[in-house]
Amino acid sequence: MTYDFPNKPRTASAEDVKPPQFPSMSAMAETILTTSRPLGQAELWFLSRRQSRGLLDVHNILTLQTSGGYSITERDVGLAFAVTCLRRPILTTRVSFTSSPPAFVCATPLTAKHALKASRSLIDFDTFQDVREAASAIHDAWSSSDGEHAIDVRDATCTVWWSKGIGRAEGQYLFGLQMAHFAADGRGRMNVMRHFLELLASPDMARAELSCFYADIARPLRIPESLEELLPDVSSLSSDDITKGKETYEEYARWHSKPMVGLRLDRTDDTENIDPRMCVHVWSQSKSSGILHACKARGVTVTHLAIAAMALAALYDNQYGEQAAGDEGSYYFTAWSVLDLSPRLQPPTDGYEPGTTTRAVAFPVFLHLSQPEAAEPAPLWSLAVQCRDQFASFTKSPHFWQLIHRVRPLLVQNHIDRMSGRPTLPFMSSVGDCTKVLPVSLPGTKESTDQSPKITVTDLSYGIRSDATSFGLHLITYDNRLSLRFVYNGLRADPAAMDAYFGRIIEIVSRAGPGLPSL
Repeated sequence: MTYDFPNKPRTASAEDVKPPQFPSMSAMAETILTTSRPLGQAELWFLSRRQSRGLLDVHNILTLQTSGGYSITERDVGLAFAVTCLRRPILTTRVSFTSSPPAFVCATPLTAKHALKASRSLIDFDTFQDVREAASAIHDAWSSSDGEHAIDVRDATCTVWWSKGIGRAEGQYLFGLQMAHFAADGRGRMNVMRHFLELLASPDMARAELSCFYADIARPLRIPESLEELLPDVSSLSSDDITKGKETYEEYARWHSKPMVGLRLDRTDDTENIDPRMCVHVWSQSKSSGILHACKARGVTVTHLAIAAMALAALYDNQYGEQAAGDEGSYYFTAWSVLDLSPRLQPPTDGYEPGTTTRAVAFPVFLHLSQPEAAEPAPLWSLAVQCRDQFASFTKSPHFWQLIHRVRPLLVQNHIDRMSGRPTLPFMSSVGDCTKVLPVSLPGTKESTDQSPKITVTDLSYGIRSDATSFGLHLITYDNRLSLRFVYNGLRADPAAMDAYFGRIIEIVSRAGPGLPSL
């Protein structure tokens, strides 16, 4: 007799085993709101030089004064910077080193509350009683090469310092912005500060913009394209265009192999220890106006004048008297100038604004001066006009994009020359009139007293965390004042000689204005 056991379990087969079902990762908000892209060549170059100490990272410090009973709270600051980050997504990025090459990663905040929290995590709040002492302290901290105050780019690409005046300093504020150099150039940082101050002056606008961004489903922030993605493709040019571009380059750079006049950075070959030095000179509004008018009368810019001045200042140095004339009886100079490419770059076809990131390149300016010209009473303007013509030959060339590529080996050679102690001139970085980007005064919309509330920028300063071979002049105009900063490594270059050299540049530029004979 047999019996049925209807409840006896059947042996499971492989077809019966089903894996657990998980929701699609691509549908998760965190996946949708996280974007990334590899760093471009220019960004990688700065990243490789910064090391963990943040070398070549740059910062700006604004001294602010409020009036009309206008007061700024920490909540206002956090809100304004949160919206600035939404406008300029590079501020929300970090660098991931899990891929090759390293990549920017941007995590769009999930909600408005998350955006405010992320913003405040980037800001250090403080108070001060003496505005100059406080500004000097943060500048020293951000210029030090010990790495204590360097940005860890695995967490962020920028940091903000906000300090409020108390006691006799009430009504004054300090805003400091430090950024990794590969994340923004000079004009990019100016744009960030402008956005921040506009939003700070109008908290209602900031709140409305933040609410609008999160009124619907949050959209992912887009990381700006790398410089290389926006450059025209010169490899697709015809052979005829390539030949003409090569000929143009050879004509432009015909003096590059001449013996050059310059300064030697040869005190040590130590690349680890750094003594960051910076000399600063700010001309008054009246003297700045005189210098600018003198430049305009001769058809040159103050950048052309400053490059001519740094060449003459090197020539007038006694220790370089023996460097002198080449076989044709002339003195030769190579100055490297930074050029902002933003006005030339075509935005992507979808109309998206390229945004804040590195958009600058360096190009060489070749100058020469015959011995008779050098002995003339005023060789300065002759060199400044040469500089203007060199700028035009390069920047207005029909083969401009080819020239950008062809001068790169010369840039590498210039770095080798500095490392080897050969004669060289400082890099020239000129941002132009920053007042056009960052207004001196912004009207406030926050209710205060019967007076018209406003925020006024009373001082704008700049700094960089020097590396071993740093050697540069930084020229800006702000609030009708010319400002020149000279940075170098005091271990590699003799501070006494460098300070004297900078003093000669200041004297030469100052004499360009009315009332004194030019050098």
